[in-house]
Amino acid sequence: LISIMGRTVGALGNLIFVLCIIIFIFAVMGMQLFGKNYTDNVDRFMDKELPRWNFTDFMHSFMIVFRVLCGEWIQ
Repeated sequence: LISIMGRTVGALGNLIFVLCIIIFIFAVMGMQLFGKNYTDNVDRFMDKELPRWNFTDFMHSFMIVFRVLCGEWIQ
């Protein structure tokens, strides 16, 4: 049982690594495509502030892509 769990953790590690690379690529792509739109048009938002979920920095971009993959996109 322990050896089976060890092999499973190894396979999951590879899968998680590939998933993180894919999320990284889409997060950087989102920053390049949409990041400047938020800062240039901040006056169009109701409270004149950036929305909580935006593509202006890597952390928020990574979290947006992760939420989309999990199916919890903002409705």
